[in-house]
Amino acid sequence: MLLFSIMKLLKQRHPNYFEGIIQLRNPSEEIVDYTRKTAVKDARAVISKIKRVKNGLDMYVSSQKYVQTIGKKIKEKFPGILKVSATLHTQKKGKDLYRVTVLFRYVPIKTDKIIKFKGEDYIILSWEKKVRLKHAKSGKKIEVSFDQISLTQ
Repeated sequence: MLLFSIMKLLKQRHPNYFEGIIQLRNPSEEIVDYTRKTAVKDARAVISKIKRVKNGLDMYVSSQKYVQTIGKKIKEKFPGILKVSATLHTQKKGKDLYRVTVLFRYVPIKTDKIIKFKGEDYIILSWEKKVRLKHAKSGKKIEVSFDQISLTQ
């Protein structure tokens, strides 16, 4: 049944058809494998093209709903920065049709790692939307965005 629905979808659209792009930057092999395996399991998603770029890869996917869903799943499973944007592609029968782009920039952080933030030592407690840090000496906890910290140590 799954194969039938995929074949039907492919017959309706040309081989390079896509509604969304998953942009993975600085991805580990685990992230790439997770994204591919999840796409294979989902009947809505057909990866029509994979393009290698300077710091990662772009996956062109047949379903914009899937692109948004997989972006959220990747963010929950791996640390990093997620950005979702939509651009108007065309209008069909008076209705706006958008293409969605999900950018996931992987940030390799681990809990209990000590980093320098504003010249002080902090311990990484957790990461979700923001990174939770604990001052190494005073124990004071703060939350900062991924963009604010440098993990080049």
